[in-house]
Amino acid sequence: MMTRQSVDPRAPRRPHAKGLLWLGWAVSASGLLALSGALFSEALTFTDVRRYQGYFDPAVTRQPLTVPADVPLAAVLVREGEDVVQGQRVALFDSAQLKARITFLQEEFALNRLERDCLMRGSTSADRDTSAIAGNDDFKLRAKTVLNRCALRHKENALVVSELVQGRNALHLRAQLAHREALERARLTAPSVRRVLSLRAAIERGELDAAIAGLEFDLAAEATRQAGQIQNEVANLEAKSHQLRRKIQSLQSYAEAPYLVAPDSGKVIRVRNLPLHEAFSSETTLVQLEAETPEVFEATLFVPLDEVALVDPNRKILVHLAGLPPAVSSVPAHVTGTTRSLVLANGQQVATVNIALDLSDTEPNGGLNGADLLQNSSGRSAITATFSNTTLSSAILPAWYRLGSYF
Repeated sequence: MMTRQSVDPRAPRRPHAKGLLWLGWAVSASGLLALSGALFSEALTFTDVRRYQGYFDPAVTRQPLTVPADVPLAAVLVREGEDVVQGQRVALFDSAQLKARITFLQEEFALNRLERDCLMRGSTSADRDTSAIAGNDDFKLRAKTVLNRCALRHKENALVVSELVQGRNALHLRAQLAHREALERARLTAPSVRRVLSLRAAIERGELDAAIAGLEFDLAAEATRQAGQIQNEVANLEAKSHQLRRKIQSLQSYAEAPYLVAPDSGKVIRVRNLPLHEAFSSETTLVQLEAETPEVFEATLFVPLDEVALVDPNRKILVHLAGLPPAVSSVPAHVTGTTRSLVLANGQQVATVNIALDLSDTEPNGGLNGADLLQNSSGRSAITATFSNTTLSSAILPAWYRLGSYF
């Protein structure tokens, strides 16, 4: 049986104004609650205690005292275990050998200048009178050797140029003779052949002129090459002269005060048995000096990446070091910076956070202060960090992010 469809003539229903009012009130209330919760989580602070693994650096620093290069030792004035103060003389330099070394370097500097002058003058004669050069016979002999080497270099260059000049002159002569031969041949031949001989002579003359031009170019290139080599040698000698001057000035400063002094106060923990009256080609460590104990120790914490926000720079924390007496088991500290992340043996990815321990306020324990106790410890400890004025949001957000990573 067919049913008849009917049309409702009434207008469609519209949302009631009261429903929109309730919806707006709910949204506003939710926003106010969220804002109040955020402000409350930021305003509410508490003391957060977290346990991290970490270590602190040794309380003392070791500083090597080195003997400069080319400075011979005469005596060592300290012994192992001896306490030294800042500015104390640690070793005595060999003044006699030091002055002899300075004299030798000054002679090398003078010979360097003599060789540069000879190279720039371009003289091929080594007959310069060395009697005008101040110095002993050995120095004059070395000066003569330098002048001979310089003159030999200029003679070698002159021989190369002379060979090229001779080749060019020979070609010039050959071109002139060929031209005269062509003229005589043309004079003795019939007029019908004379034109052909003239063309052949012109071709030969053109080839000889091209060869002469090539030799002229080779001469110019050789002169440029030799001048460049001379300039490079002079530049190398100038660089060597600057090094000699700096070395002489350095050794003269050691000759005026022939002592190796301690830069800081501390204790001598090692003295190497170096040979005396013998210079070394490079800096050589003579003494290991243990510097005085500072009041601030550098330490490192391993912090999970999602908790790095808790340890922002300059934040003050309280560090508890396990295994130490009560005098230093609780030490104030502050964060100095965060370095790159690394992966521990258990696979956890952490960030290394640097902190500075302040031991100035620790009470002595049995006559030892906090610095002494840390100095005598193993240097590694489980560290419990207490963060004061921690907000609720900063404590909850890392856990919230960690929970979100599972989904």
